[in-house]
Amino acid sequence: PEAIRDCVPYIEEISRRTGICQFVISCMFDSVEGTRSFLPFIKEASSLLAASGITLCYHNHHMDCMVLENGMTPMEMVLEECPDCMVQFDIGWAWYGGMDSLSFMKKYGSRIASVHLKDLYEDAAQRTDDGRFAAVGSGSAPTEEVLKNLYLCNIAPGRLIIDQDASGHDIYQDIESGVKLIRGIK
Repeated sequence: PEAIRDCVPYIEEISRRTGICQFVISCMFDSVEGTRSFLPFIKEASSLLAASGITLCYHNHHMDCMVLENGMTPMEMVLEECPDCMVQFDIGWAWYGGMDSLSFMKKYGSRIASVHLKDLYEDAAQRTDDGRFAAVGSGSAPTEEVLKNLYLCNIAPGRLIIDQDASGHDIYQDIESGVKLIRGIK
């Protein structure tokens, strides 16, 4: 956990040299205790970075979107305890973890700094190969619903990201398919 805080001076220097003002971390929490052990460090780092005009974003994976015994997801715990931390919202992993993306967007939209589009097939949990990943918009993640409701989020131009993991098809065609879907959403 201390590594998050210890990276602050390096992130500030990278930002100063490059003009990059948004940095992303991912911790893949799967327990209340594990999440709580990191919260003070995420809170401190995001606060220090915010004072320098830099946004620290938390990128979720599926386990970060699963409800724990305290009734919250790890991602919700981060947002509730770390007011300067934003989210890079991965909708594919959110779906896989059982999260309702639209409900999350309605509650935390002002804290979503970028949307990470990933898609998986309905039977992804049964697949162990790269075939569990689908072209954005052709799997089971609520891609169109999320895209139609981006107005709920605090997203600047250029903060919509396609993450096309191998899908068992031509990866370039899958990326092109995802881009066409995004451009076609009104």
